[in-house]
Amino acid sequence: MGMHFTGSFMQNKNGRLFLPFLKLIRWPNIVIVIFTQILVMYALIGRVYAGTGIEPALGSLLFFILVSVTALIAAAGYIINDYFDIRTDRINKPGSVVVGKYIPRRIAIKLHIIFNSVAIAAGFFLSIRVGSFRLWLIFPLMTILLWFYSERYKRKSSIGKPCGGFYVGHGRDCRLVVRVFCPQAAT
Repeated sequence: MGMHFTGSFMQNKNGRLFLPFLKLIRWPNIVIVIFTQILVMYALIGRVYAGTGIEPALGSLLFFILVSVTALIAAAGYIINDYFDIRTDRINKPGSVVVGKYIPRRIAIKLHIIFNSVAIAAGFFLSIRVGSFRLWLIFPLMTILLWFYSERYKRKSSIGKPCGGFYVGHGRDCRLVVRVFCPQAAT
């Protein structure tokens, strides 16, 4: 299947890379990440704030940026994971391979870099608006951890499983979110 590029949008012969792209970033998981953040913000944290009279540090726009940043980092993590797992996936899941089959490896790594760059820049903007440099440090740290997890640690069960569990577990820790985003509420 030949690839050619039209402007900045890549296409295969039939012009259908949208579905492989969605498969690459695991769109259902991204939707769950977004939905979970919205639920935590409005069903849990929002109710606590309303009950105590605390003004949230994140308004609607800043919360949208936060959700976008985490969705971009998650998507970039899925891309880099598939990038490093091409050989394994060709053997174990040949029907689900996207990188190298529909999306060239070079494009996959560029998408990974673009998603992470946009996420880190938006995270920096968010941290300035919230007034917390510590907040910004989380975003590049997560991108680096996802890279090393996909590139090295995932293949070593003694390190890979705990690293993955730590990342998932602490990525959803509501107490950490409250402390980082709203330090006045954590005191």
